[in-house]
Amino acid sequence: MKTDSYAVQSLRAKIMQLDNGIRQRHPFLKYQSLIGVLIALSASGAFLASSTLYFYGYLPMVLTIVLNAFFCSFMHELEHDTFHMQYFSNNKFMNNALLMYCWLFKPNTVNPWVRKKIHLHHHIHSGTQEDIEERLIGNGLPYTLTRFLVMIDHAFCVTQFGKLKRESKAFKPHLIVFALFPMHAIFTVIWLCWAYYYGVSAVNDVFKTNFQAVALIGSHIGVINFLMVVYVAPALLRSFSLLFITSSIHYFKGVDSVLKQTQVLTHWYFLPFQLFCCFFGETHSIHHIWVPQPFYLRHLIRKQSFEFMQAYGVRFNDLGTFTRQNNYEIATETVNVPSHKLQIS
Repeated sequence: MKTDSYAVQSLRAKIMQLDNGIRQRHPFLKYQSLIGVLIALSASGAFLASSTLYFYGYLPMVLTIVLNAFFCSFMHELEHDTFHMQYFSNNKFMNNALLMYCWLFKPNTVNPWVRKKIHLHHHIHSGTQEDIEERLIGNGLPYTLTRFLVMIDHAFCVTQFGKLKRESKAFKPHLIVFALFPMHAIFTVIWLCWAYYYGVSAVNDVFKTNFQAVALIGSHIGVINFLMVVYVAPALLRSFSLLFITSSIHYFKGVDSVLKQTQVLTHWYFLPFQLFCCFFGETHSIHHIWVPQPFYLRHLIRKQSFEFMQAYGVRFNDLGTFTRQNNYEIATETVNVPSHKLQIS
């Protein structure tokens, strides 16, 4: 992959300049680890507050699910930043503690220490058959039931194990299975108990039978219902939104440059999904070009970055990816960059 081309290096330099400029204008940004902790505490505090309000009847169910999914999206971005050592880079204990804290609010995701290895591997092999991380969440698949199942629940990634084992030298299926414990297992037990209890009730109503649910589940159905609303349903909404966006902005095959690894989605109709993944579809392409940067800074420089990215050929709102199974479509393109677009104000 041609990661050292003139265009990549030039665009990276422009984004670095924007990053340095905003850091110089706002000196408090140098307290990066503290900012990360404050975001984590604020997001988790808001999550707990909305859950408490729901418990006491002050928040309706749907609003609670939406709010908790929104708050937990910040935890995912913090986890991702921590993979790239943006917080506590010189304090291994605190770095791991932040990973653990974020994982508590993302119960349907894999072990972050396993995902960190897969994610760093993704940056080296993005868009190729070795891109294990993206392929496990549907990238490169047609938009059929299988892909949507993979995006709804990480457990369905097992459907891709056979193909990945044949096509990737680095893929280790046992490591992925191990990574589902314990958080994803707990998450799965909660929703399976909920589905079982109400499934039995539905069968009794329809067929006028008198099946009895397991007494242990029935006696704790109030707790299960509460966890479904404040913990499980928000996790499903957040992760589906993120996986739909990320597997759609990353390209699979036809990628021979960092500039071709991702596209930028800014259309208004992606907003419902973007809200639950911190506008990942708008900013993640910046991350592929300039990695060592926390997520909130990408948001602050995104508009100026977009001008440079468009000038250098990064695609925006390439909806054809949905019919091409995310293939970049190899084409010989010459990027002509007007000199007036390369000035940073």
